Amino acid sequence: MNWQAVHFFRQPGGLSRNEPKEMAACLDYEQALESKAIVELICSLPPAEKEWMLDRALRLPSRFTFLRSGSDHASRNFRAFEEVAKFPPIPAACVAASWFPKHWLEAPALERKSVVEKIASIYPIHRPTIIDFPLDADAAELLTKSAAAEPNTTLHVIAINRTETRSALLQRFKSWLDQQEIEGTMSRKGKVNIPASLDDLACYRLSKLDAVSRETAMSEIGFCRSVARLSHAKRRAMKRLRERNYI
Repeated sequence: MNWQAVHFFRQPGGLSRNEPKEMAACLDYEQALESKAIVELICSLPPAEKEWMLDRALRLPSRFTFLRSGSDHASRNFRAFEEVAKFPPIPAACVAASWFPKHWLEAPALERKSVVEKIASIYPIHRPTIIDFPLDADAAELLTKSAAAEPNTTLHVIAINRTETRSALLQRFKSWLDQQEIEGTMSRKGKVNIPASLDDLACYRLSKLDAVSRETAMSEIGFCRSVARLSHAKRRAMKRLRERNYI
């Protein structure tokens, strides 16, 4: 097993915990590698189709892109919107990376940096996603599919009266938030959650090996976890992967 598939923060060559956008892109990319359908499909797409898909994600912006129904470019044809909608969400990072389906860390650091810079706008760290209304049909389709990929995300249309003061607008938004059932459990965990999710994915991959192979891999890679920790992490990773229909 390549260390790049498991030890995401190994140095040299691994991720930096000070680069939240690359961590987020890597997590989306690596989780999608667990989907045989996504790997097969993206590998069959010509560069022009990948560029179109990436452009749609950047215009929204959205971490996920979508397929065109009626396209003959893919290994499987999608003739209706329903077929496209049922397909697992495709991270924009996957179509942006020329080295797909190799692991994210198998690419040189400069190539990874170039891709992260290209898709940086789809990973807003400090603001919610805000899109002008009305949406065209493609944007609405992509937005709906992106929200479906994140089970804790809901979509809302908010009307802004620009004659009101900022404080009045903030108070209106606060009043609306107070009426929502929002737990806020991730409010201060943004930078911690992604490394933890990558760790869970690594444990999930290791757990698929037999005991001897797993111990050997952990020793060689330098990523050692107890059986109990592997088990708990595997369940968390499987839950995330199933939510996106990757497994």
